[in-house]
Amino acid sequence: MSNVVVNPAYLNIAYMPDVLKWTMYDKLLQIPDQSIWPKGSYHAEEIHYQTGIHAIRDGLQSEVDPDLQEKQWDSFIKYTKDLDRLRGTDTFALIKELKLYNE
Repeated sequence: MSNVVVNPAYLNIAYMPDVLKWTMYDKLLQIPDQSIWPKGSYHAEEIHYQTGIHAIRDGLQSEVDPDLQEKQWDSFIKYTKDLDRLRGTDTFALIKELKLYNE
C-alpha cells in the first residue's frame, strides 16, 4: 500500500473532487500506520511493517488548483470509461462512491 500513484496526474488521488477525497479519508481513518505480518509470512521475522496509509491520507489532504483538479478529474473519468469499454466492466456501477460521477 505504500506505493501511491502520482503520475499521470489524472490518477493522482489529490485531484479527486474534495467531497470524494474527504469521504475516502474518513473511511481510511481506521487503518493503522503499522501492522503485524501474518504468521507464516515471508517477512514474519520483521514483526511490524508500515502500511503506507499515511501517504494515502497525505494525498487525500493535498490542496490543488481547482481548475487543474477539475481538468484532471475529467481525464480520470474518460480514462476509466475507456478502460471499462476495453475490459467489459463498469467501475462506476461497482464503486458506490463513484456512481454520482457517471455521466
